[in-house]
Amino acid sequence: MKTRINRRRVAFSFVIIVIIAAFFVTRLIDIQVVGAAAFNRASLGKMSIPETLYGTRGDIVDSKGIVLATERMTYDVTVSPRNAKEFSRTTEVGEVTVTPQMAAKEIAAITGQSPDDIISIINDALAVNPNSDFAYVKKGADVDAFTQIKALEIPWIYFEPNPDRAYPNGAVAGNILGYVGSDGTPLAGLEMGSDECVGGVNGSQSYARGADGVRIPGSTVVSEAAKNGSTLRLTIDSDLQWFVQQSLASTASAENAKWGMTVVMEVETGRLLAVADYPTFDPNNIDAYAAEDRGSRAFTSPFEPGSTMKSLTAASILEAGLVTPTTPIYSPQNIEFDNGARFKDHGPHPSNLTLQGVLRWSSNSGIAQLGVLLDPERRYDSLVRFGVGEKTAVDFPGESAGLLRSWDQWDNQSFYTMFFGQGLTLTSIQMASAYAAIGNDGVRQPLSLIDSCVDHNGAVT
Repeated sequence: MKTRINRRRVAFSFVIIVIIAAFFVTRLIDIQVVGAAAFNRASLGKMSIPETLYGTRGDIVDSKGIVLATERMTYDVTVSPRNAKEFSRTTEVGEVTVTPQMAAKEIAAITGQSPDDIISIINDALAVNPNSDFAYVKKGADVDAFTQIKALEIPWIYFEPNPDRAYPNGAVAGNILGYVGSDGTPLAGLEMGSDECVGGVNGSQSYARGADGVRIPGSTVVSEAAKNGSTLRLTIDSDLQWFVQQSLASTASAENAKWGMTVVMEVETGRLLAVADYPTFDPNNIDAYAAEDRGSRAFTSPFEPGSTMKSLTAASILEAGLVTPTTPIYSPQNIEFDNGARFKDHGPHPSNLTLQGVLRWSSNSGIAQLGVLLDPERRYDSLVRFGVGEKTAVDFPGESAGLLRSWDQWDNQSFYTMFFGQGLTLTSIQMASAYAAIGNDGVRQPLSLIDSCVDHNGAVT
């Protein structure tokens, strides 16, 4: 009897297990096959949404801490068209129902659009795709607009942060600051050359969203934290930079010059206080300027220095003890040397001069005759020690080293013309550095444009 009862219990249990298994198999088929499409549609609003965490780009400031370049945040306002439906809002008078038309009117009052424009954005997206979950309402909204729209708490409105570079002083020092692209990539000037200091590193996070399109509280997961850039402090004095730029522009315009450059520096330290270029540009609106005017010719455009080279020649032969300021020299208007080189002076002057007179009258023939007292190898070495033919310590992006051929490559003409700045090229920065050495009792200091890099913890490099 007991054996029969046990068999019945086993059979009953087996039937129950089969029924349960059949239920789960049926349900599994229903989920994965029959209702798969419907479940996929329902899950669209519940998926994990990736989001970029932006690392703030560091400021660039002048020697007094005045901000020359900084980061500002703008926001793209977006909408989930398929979720753009009426919703309830708690107010002082109780719960009120807000329709899409009412919400569109509220947004439009902030963005400057019309309510119909916003409704059309939603309808146009749905016409293309009834399940559309994304469309732009307004790109580049400022922080005020973002704050006001966010305060409306419209569940199907979202925001995409976009960091934007701003230059509060416009064109002041724009030639050396450079600029960044629309995607935040540094493209020129110190923005590019000092990106290791000011550049931020973006991070990432994700969050879950319900079927109604609303972000689920507490669902945010940070995958990688963002890192902010440091502050770059320059040696530039922004007030002096402004004044020099204005003066240069005025003078260049009066002389109908195509371009011009001005360099102001401390001869004792090599600190650059102002580096001005004409024409220059405002990095807030780079598209308004020609590509060739979006940099610093003072660093990148070498030229034959001409008679400004005579002071370097005089310094070299004086240091070598080969002449004194009153050493006499016969300086004709036209001169031809034994190797066939010949040239003339620009204007009339007395024929009998001293070294002082040669510089006073800017005599090519006089400086050439005195300069050859220094043998070619020592001449070349002296030019190198003045910084000719090599980049400065600033190493500005795109900086030119100019052109200085080795002494054994000088031709008959340049053998003499180099004494008065023909047959070689320098940048304005190189020439300023050389003259600063004369002004600093013969000691040439390495030039500096950057004072320090200060990270967000206050650590100074």
